[in-house]
Amino acid sequence: MKFLTKEKENAKVNTDFTTFLRPNSADIRFCTREGKYFRLHIFGKKEIVNCAVCGKELGRYKYKPGEEWGIEGLLCSDCHIEKTKEFMLKKVEAPDICAICGKEIAGDSCKPRWQWEMEQGNLLCKSCFEKKDTDYNKKTNFCAACNGKLSMFYYHPKPAWHIEGNLCRKCWDSKNNNR
Repeated sequence: MKFLTKEKENAKVNTDFTTFLRPNSADIRFCTREGKYFRLHIFGKKEIVNCAVCGKELGRYKYKPGEEWGIEGLLCSDCHIEKTKEFMLKKVEAPDICAICGKEIAGDSCKPRWQWEMEQGNLLCKSCFEKKDTDYNKKTNFCAACNGKLSMFYYHPKPAWHIEGNLCRKCWDSKNNNR
């Protein structure tokens, strides 16, 4: 049987206890039901990250590159500004093209209205914009069958009728009776 002096015993208990609680100052240990321990690395040093373009060590501010840029990793502020300028210059050089007719827009371009259910970011030339606007106004304000002006009450056609637009009461009743 081995006897330890009081000082050695206290020293051994203290070191065991401190290694249990703090094996590294950055780790916290938890015991599972099986008696195994796992560590959470919460308070540790943060991983050192370098800029993906210039390799400079990133400090507090890190920037994500755009998906179109084809860069993996984070960027420093200088590289992010440069890449943004490059991408914007490339984007400006591309001419605006009409989403309906496909012609290059030379003068004023118009954005489609949200009611038209077109993709976001599309542009229209003046003639296509005016045509789309008149078609939409006709579809919402006039009967699709008799072209009469719709009043405050209008009716939506059944999907089986394959009619675009709204109907007045007389046209809806006549279509419904014809089934």
